[in-house]
Amino acid sequence: MRFFGRRLKGRGGGGNSNPTHPPLLGEVLIVLPLLGGGRGGYRMQHEYYYQNKPWSIFRRRKLRRESTNAERLFWIQVKNKTIGYKFRRQFNIGRFIVDFYCHELRLIVEIDGFTHENEERQKRDAARQRYLENLGYKVIRYTDDQVLNDTEAMVRDLKNKCEELRQTR
Repeated sequence: MRFFGRRLKGRGGGGNSNPTHPPLLGEVLIVLPLLGGGRGGYRMQHEYYYQNKPWSIFRRRKLRRESTNAERLFWIQVKNKTIGYKFRRQFNIGRFIVDFYCHELRLIVEIDGFTHENEERQKRDAARQRYLENLGYKVIRYTDDQVLNDTEAMVRDLKNKCEELRQTR
């Protein structure tokens, strides 16, 4: 296999330390010249970036099929860039599948139903939100009631937060 004009051996696996394999799905290849002279050559460094992982395709499809009424209504409001930004639904970030994601703003929107009223669930949601915010994402949460009963106010609020984020980026 030829890659960047050099013959590469092996195929490697995800996270493999073998520096000779081409990038796999979900990896970005950065080719850096070797430092300190030497006989030329390149050192390859792999960086993981946001991307849906192949192992979660069926789980994400199931979540889309079985979405709540609030999630369906929210999706109708944001799909096809109707508020000016592209959103993806049921998207992988790190080890989590988030409800809605805007890559341009690094914004995650979570729609919380009655199952999130449980104290144990709230602790897990807080830990998940801290994890995502430490990765550099902004997380916004709306309740089912906000989406279903006051859709216009929720959309206005989302547009305002999107504009604030755009100005700070």
